[in-house]
Amino acid sequence: MPVPKPTITDEQFVKIRCGLEGKTYYFEATGAMYAHPFDDDEPQHLFDFLGVDISRCLQDPASSQWVLLSRKLSLYLDPKTGDRLRHWTNPWTGETLNVMHRSYDYQEFMIPKELPAHIAPEMSAVSLDVNGKLPNPLAANPKYAAYSPEKYLQSADAYKFIFRRRFWQTPPLELAIAGPWFCPTTAWGPGNPG
Repeated sequence: MPVPKPTITDEQFVKIRCGLEGKTYYFEATGAMYAHPFDDDEPQHLFDFLGVDISRCLQDPASSQWVLLSRKLSLYLDPKTGDRLRHWTNPWTGETLNVMHRSYDYQEFMIPKELPAHIAPEMSAVSLDVNGKLPNPLAANPKYAAYSPEKYLQSADAYKFIFRRRFWQTPPLELAIAGPWFCPTTAWGPGNPG
């Protein structure tokens, strides 16, 4: 007999992540960035980062689908000193390169009707895993093809939102933000941790 996997609804997730009222929320993110080579090399800790996530959740009135809208700003940091990186040495080629800090464009994520959850009496967690596979624009560019000849770019973001169970279980649905949030490579925390 299969063991049922616990889930929470989209509305419960929205309540945890950004509230039901459509307000904008700001989150700080800190963590580490790793490269996971395809060959036998071990993962490499490339740098740390500090980021800000600006987001809100809105519900489409026609479909009742919840949508997470988000923008991010990331600064890359030296993993030994914590200072903002201006240059970085590639561990595979030995080249020293300029670092471009990142402002992510607007992102839109359709929140599924149910999300996997690890539910316990007091604290619970929701997993939100986003795996990407996109065409690699570097492969066709002669300037960068030697560095990234793969046809596709692949990425994985694994977010773990840890919260007090009472925030989505107790009616009425007016509690907005629970936190702090954690994921394996980043720790997210709202300005008001509840």
